Amino acid sequence: MKILFVITGNGHGRGGHVNSLDHISRAVAQKADIKIVSIGLTESPVLKENPYYFGVFKFKWFSYFTLQKKFKELFKTFNPDVIHCFDGSSALLLMALPGLFSKKVIYTKCGGPNERKSIAQITGDIVLFSQENYDSYRSNNRFKYSDIHLIPNRVLKVDVFPEDEREVIKDANFFNFVRIARISKAYENSIKQAIELTSRISSPGKKVKLYIIGVIQDEEIFNGLKEFAETKKIEVEFVTNHLTNKASRMLYLADAVIGTGRGVMEAMTLGIPTFVPVNGRNLPELLTSVNFHGFLSTNFSPRGTSLRRDEIEIVNEANNLVNNKKYYKKACDFSLNIANKEFVFNEEVILNYLSIYRNVMKKENKLYILKNILPFIYYLNVFRRVQNRLK
Repeated sequence: MKILFVITGNGHGRGGHVNSLDHISRAVAQKADIKIVSIGLTESPVLKENPYYFGVFKFKWFSYFTLQKKFKELFKTFNPDVIHCFDGSSALLLMALPGLFSKKVIYTKCGGPNERKSIAQITGDIVLFSQENYDSYRSNNRFKYSDIHLIPNRVLKVDVFPEDEREVIKDANFFNFVRIARISKAYENSIKQAIELTSRISSPGKKVKLYIIGVIQDEEIFNGLKEFAETKKIEVEFVTNHLTNKASRMLYLADAVIGTGRGVMEAMTLGIPTFVPVNGRNLPELLTSVNFHGFLSTNFSPRGTSLRRDEIEIVNEANNLVNNKKYYKKACDFSLNIANKEFVFNEEVILNYLSIYRNVMKKENKLYILKNILPFIYYLNVFRRVQNRLK
């Protein structure tokens, strides 16, 4: 079985969807012959280190059909049974190429908010990571003929930097919180929640520190966060250099994590107690057996909501984590056990993907050209706007 993974690339190439593709492709490669292609103007530093990465097919939005020649050249040496796209926009672009009409194309929506129903991309099979997206797609009449699969498992256990490769050294005299996020408007509030939580810790026997690890996408936001941290009078270290390319490998720094999306999952696979941001609140919440599945349903995104109203209770949990060894051990055990059950990419999940591919190969190929005209125009315009910003 030959599977070609495809993803768009017009940005920094270090986001959660890229890392999900990286992990899932490595796992599927244990049972299938695979290659990975990126389409767009930029190349992901994450994918460049994947042994199955073929390369980037660069194109400008106005010369979109030049992609066809590049794929047909690839097919001379690697003719895939299924093309698995890791965003709906790449699936749309490929399905609209006449030279690829005979190819079976599916895609994964890697979390995020629900698509507007009128521009949601249609393929015969769609893989979703979150219950939120799954419920939305199942209720959308556009997908009544599509097979929709909910597979949240997408993480391999993180290989943190070994001691002799660590450029940032963990100080054992501190209890260290870590927040990994791009420094941008989208994550400004969740980073502020991490700073606020750290400032509320009262630990007579141990100092507390927060590491914020992420590429700077907005200098104004970055400066504002530094000023906010200074007003809270806490120890904060920003790591914004080349190490952001491998941010998850820096989780050796973390005694606890404040995370979103797959960052939560990566931390929990290492048995690290993990907090998640809460929509409309000032503080993130510690994941426990009580609130876990509620936050999981929205993919641990900043859109997550909580029934809890009492900030004092949240602060008490955080202080217990820092000051009570038994409480900390219990939180570590919870993280590890729930991650192995819910997130880790195991043999069963690999077989699930292979089953989907086999079923797709048996199906009659449907292009859904008419239903995808509006989404195609919309996403080609998105490509135009994004690529113009890269000039």
